Amino acid sequence: MRCGHVAAMQIDHFMYAVSSLDEGDAWAASVFDAEPAAGGAHVGLGTRNALLSLGHTYLELIAPDPEQDIAGTQGERFAALAAPGLVTWAARGDLGAAAQTLQAEGIRASGPHRTQRATPGGGLLIWDLLFHGSEELGGLLPFCIDWLECPHPSGVNPVGGQLEGVTLALQDPAPQCAHRTWRRRRRGLRRRAVDVGRGGLCQRAGDAHDDGRDPCRTFRPLNPFLARLGYADTDRVVITHADDMGFCHAATAECLQSDATSCASVLVNAPWFPEAERLCRDNPGFDVGVHLTLTSEYDGIRWSALSATDRATGMLDDEGYLWRTVAEAVANVPPEAAKAEMRAQIDRALAAGIDVTHIDTHMGTVVHPRYLLDYLDLAREYAVPA
Repeated sequence: MRCGHVAAMQIDHFMYAVSSLDEGDAWAASVFDAEPAAGGAHVGLGTRNALLSLGHTYLELIAPDPEQDIAGTQGERFAALAAPGLVTWAARGDLGAAAQTLQAEGIRASGPHRTQRATPGGGLLIWDLLFHGSEELGGLLPFCIDWLECPHPSGVNPVGGQLEGVTLALQDPAPQCAHRTWRRRRRGLRRRAVDVGRGGLCQRAGDAHDDGRDPCRTFRPLNPFLARLGYADTDRVVITHADDMGFCHAATAECLQSDATSCASVLVNAPWFPEAERLCRDNPGFDVGVHLTLTSEYDGIRWSALSATDRATGMLDDEGYLWRTVAEAVANVPPEAAKAEMRAQIDRALAAGIDVTHIDTHMGTVVHPRYLLDYLDLAREYAVPA
């Protein structure tokens, strides 16, 4: 990422996962001598949170919500944690500018996504999120957030300390840890460095790497994909991508056989998938991915799920097809069912002999926060870009 834009963003918060909020409260008391305030529930994700101010930033403790069915959700994963650990962190600022910077780096951005939750006092918080699918810096890049007209959580929650700085420790071949240092509130207490690397918490203090390297100088070129394709950094390349392949016979044949594009993603649930399968076999040079879908939005042509025929799974509408809208899908399809369906779609393409080069999303459904982690997990499992 370009350092100029990073400097323009502010650290918003750090998200720690705990197996319960009671455990999180005890951990926060031992580290900060402060008790976090209850935040609220993340409906559909199986989680709830508690918040602690760190000056202009804050700490979010996220845990399973006992009032929700957590099967197949993030809450189920967090319930099995042996110790608190960093999940991710966020930066706040202009999401439009952040999306442009990610695009310039060759990193696909998703959003902004409008999100909300109720507060314990009966209010409603509304904010926008911008996600990325990059493993740059070993997955340490933050997601981005804009609190819109809402008061920032750092100003309305108990204060546990003051964030003094953040050091990302870059090591070859990939970064291994990050250090955040907070100053505890009470007088007479020394500073304490907390190592929050992917492996969880460490008892070391003040051991941030000091090798004289400027972290900004260790980043990759602005667009490494151009260099790999033999282009200069100043070149601009347009790739025309056709999605919904397999939905319309005329469009499939016209797009791929007219040299207008050789890059597409296929709807394996769609009625013309067998023709798309044949075209891919006959033209192995085509760059074809899987257009993952949990929706079927058209009136004249519909498609159903590959992984389920029972409406009780939540996958299907009253007519037996996938849901017509993203909102209906998100409200009805459990994360575990969505992941099973995404896997079935990828497997069907592979079984058909298609050399799947990537996965992407129909109507943006699978990059909703309810399904995003599973979507990225599948991309890693099948070793394809998402």
